Amino acid sequence: MFEYINRILDPFLRKLFAWIQKTTLRIFIFVFSLVLLGALVAMTLKWLEFSNVFGLINYVGSIVWKLLIFSQTGLIAALYAAIFMLFVNLRGQGRKSSTFDIRFGKEGPEEYFIISPDSSWDLVPDEETPFSKVLSVTNSGFVGHLKKGAEWCDYRLKFKAKIKSNSNFSFAIRVADKNNAIFFQCSGKNIYPHLIMNGITVRYFNDARNAILPFGDIALPLAIPNEKWVDVLIEVRGKTVLIEIDGMRKEYQIPSFLKYVYANAITPVMDYSLINNMHKEINEKIERAGKLNEEINGLIKSLEGGGQEGVINSEIKKKREEIESIQKSYGATITSMGHDYERGTIGFREWGPEHALFKDIRVELLDKI
Repeated sequence: MFEYINRILDPFLRKLFAWIQKTTLRIFIFVFSLVLLGALVAMTLKWLEFSNVFGLINYVGSIVWKLLIFSQTGLIAALYAAIFMLFVNLRGQGRKSSTFDIRFGKEGPEEYFIISPDSSWDLVPDEETPFSKVLSVTNSGFVGHLKKGAEWCDYRLKFKAKIKSNSNFSFAIRVADKNNAIFFQCSGKNIYPHLIMNGITVRYFNDARNAILPFGDIALPLAIPNEKWVDVLIEVRGKTVLIEIDGMRKEYQIPSFLKYVYANAITPVMDYSLINNMHKEINEKIERAGKLNEEINGLIKSLEGGGQEGVINSEIKKKREEIESIQKSYGATITSMGHDYERGTIGFREWGPEHALFKDIRVELLDKI
């Protein structure tokens, strides 16, 4: 309930606060200008008064000096108000959030996003807003993601999306790189979650009964329209993802990678016994590499004692090659164990002929609860 009220009041309060800031700044500038002008006029009138040029100068000069004193008081008040508003603003930013608005310019989407060279990202005219551009994404097999935000955890993503050519629109969260991300494909009356794990797209999971099930597909009460802008709000907090599309609100839980299976696979590639075996295998290999290092150190000492240099160097080389092979093998094993999606930025993806437009993109970082 409180979250819903906060969501309604948040835009209004932000606009009110921005108006107060602008108004305070304008008052400050006006009063400061009045002080400077009043001082200049007062000094001129005082000079004329001392010169006895006009009989009414004394009277006018006294009035101006009173105005000047009033202006100084106003200046002090405005200065304190400006300092107070600045303090409140900085304090609010430090406690609540930092906001990033993506405004496309002449440079193109590459100004903000890391995009795969074979993807088709471009800026096209906004048919509804003259002189404005929107982001067009198609033929993007890899997720294009923001250059900043690799360390982000919890955040709120807002944007407008338009589906082109009866396809879908897809957004990504917790993007570590193009090979590790969560993206949601939105089409018709469904949202299809995907996990990209070390370059492999995951669409199914293995439950406790060893049954292959859809990867948490989300049904919507109404179909997402084509060729029409829709408002999208995404809120990521821990393992919970709140998705709101044109007022249709759904919740998604990021699952554990222990239940993932590869796309289109019928047999699970991850389960608890396999993970345990992987850990055992890795520990054995690390232990073997440690023993090899100890043996290499012993051989180096024998060289210092005058041992057969050719034979010893050859043996050292073999052991180092074995260590390198071990490191590569358990590195690959660790890589195959998956990704936990705890941090990462945002992005978009439209595979092959899929095509969508995006605009008014904003990211608001949230405090951890």
